[in-house]
Amino acid sequence: MRMKGLDRPMRPRGGFLRTLLLTRSPFPYETADHEEIPCDLCGSADCRVLSTKDRNYLDVRACICTRCGLIFLNPRMTKEWYGRYYQEEYRAQMARFKGRFDARPEEEDLAGLYRRGTRHGLALAALAQPYLRRGLTIEVGSSAGGVLNGFKQALDVEVRGIEPSGSEAQWANRQGIPTDAALIESTACALPPAANILCVQSLNHLLSPRFFLGWAHGHLDPQGCLLLEVMNFRHVLRRFQCLRRAIQIDHTYMFVPEVLRHFVIAAGFDILWMEQDEDSGPARRSDPQRAGLPGYHIRLVARKSGRAPFAHIPEMEGVYEHTMQSLESIPLSPIGYFFRHEARYLARRIKSRLRRRGSRGEAGRG
Repeated sequence: MRMKGLDRPMRPRGGFLRTLLLTRSPFPYETADHEEIPCDLCGSADCRVLSTKDRNYLDVRACICTRCGLIFLNPRMTKEWYGRYYQEEYRAQMARFKGRFDARPEEEDLAGLYRRGTRHGLALAALAQPYLRRGLTIEVGSSAGGVLNGFKQALDVEVRGIEPSGSEAQWANRQGIPTDAALIESTACALPPAANILCVQSLNHLLSPRFFLGWAHGHLDPQGCLLLEVMNFRHVLRRFQCLRRAIQIDHTYMFVPEVLRHFVIAAGFDILWMEQDEDSGPARRSDPQRAGLPGYHIRLVARKSGRAPFAHIPEMEGVYEHTMQSLESIPLSPIGYFFRHEARYLARRIKSRLRRRGSRGEAGRG
């Protein structure tokens, strides 16, 4: 694959902050197997490197396709290594990023996931209800089942989850949310045609959004609807003014609204409704009916059409250029990001270490 660096560097320098902020992890990132891939939307092998670090100072290479504007990690860990990452490292890494270094019981974490997911699902269902259909609603990447519980409560529909994490799927089943512990690429469960398929905050994590969108098209009934909630890469960059902050090793693909729209249309869907937090004003952000929805996201509902998935890629002339211009127009301030955000993280890390040291001292005296 041909790679080009940015004419204007868009990444922070220096290993000093990395030394301060990168919490040691037992996960063997350095020995993980990696693979190079073409663009998942248009198949091009030409891309431009945006950054070589992620928000945790891990070594990644985030690229943008110079034909269609899709942003993705390349090379990236293989499917087998990502499977190991999600089983061994993902939740602990998320906790460390949020400044929480003391381990919590898994049951406590799952209960919190379910509670927050239910609140999220209630708000999302209320927002998307005018565009969705009655009937079986499947979520891919359903976690502990909270979002589906919210949809079940709000819309009184039959729900079913597909979740690769065995512990999260087991928790969901215990809460009465039928969930298959599987990847969609390898699920052997027989599914009836669905009225709605949801992918809520999971599309970024998939190793092939193209595969998922084709799978969804094939598993929806003829008038079925697809609901996506996806992080907006450009909005995160605008908010934090640090490119590294918008990139994370678990987000193998990153989207801006223009590219996501083309991707969904190419997959054989007609978009019924689309919104982005990037355009929202203070009144919408403070609307109590939206409480529970995450910020920095794109949401859309699309109806299955009679077009075969990816039989034709829509004309995307100028999308890459527009996307790059919109990214490069954002003023970057990695130093400002450190003082506004990472300094607080560092303070929490120091406090956590002091607490652990104090606990070990008291245990030793006992």
